[in-house]
Amino acid sequence: PLLLGKHYGRCMVLQQVLRTESEQLSGACIRARETSFSALRVPRPATLDNGVHSIRPPGCTADMEERAARRSVYFINGLSLSAGADPYVFQQARRVAEIYGQPAALIANDRGATVAHDLQHCVAGKVSSRLGRSAEPTVDVVMNAIRRDAAARKRIKFVVFSQGALILRNALDELRGACGEAQWKRDICPYLEVVDAFGSPVHSWPAGVHGVHF
Repeated sequence: PLLLGKHYGRCMVLQQVLRTESEQLSGACIRARETSFSALRVPRPATLDNGVHSIRPPGCTADMEERAARRSVYFINGLSLSAGADPYVFQQARRVAEIYGQPAALIANDRGATVAHDLQHCVAGKVSSRLGRSAEPTVDVVMNAIRRDAAARKRIKFVVFSQGALILRNALDELRGACGEAQWKRDICPYLEVVDAFGSPVHSWPAGVHGVHF
């Protein structure tokens, strides 16, 4: 903590994300692997709310809940090797909520039927935000979340990993185009906090958005 200073918490997020991601990749090579929410000691997620899951940190307090009323923390995961609810992804999101000290929202990037489909979505998103949006429905989920929170004057924090950064970049580009420059600067940018991006394929953000890369 003394050496890393203000970046200590973010580095702990990266450590947890990379550990669970490596476990997931290793487990995918073992046919007999069985992963469950109970085995990982992760609460089973509540019903999906248009692709967004509410994730509470362990020992969530009233102060944490009050913080979440003023500020949204979103986690968008990287490529998922599991169809549907992936326990490893929820484990990552729970760790994000714990480190950032408030309930977080997981925007689950698990729509690809196979790894090949997810890779195709990545390529589409790198070519253009329009193609990325048509290939990856999660882009619209992110856009709607930003619109909703900005309209409520809530601060918006994104923590993204790998492909999740590409999804966020496409969503921001599409939202900026839909809003127009004046509305983007007036109604959206003031509420966007610095993006914490881990293992990101994105190296720049739209005007008015700043990111820290790990």
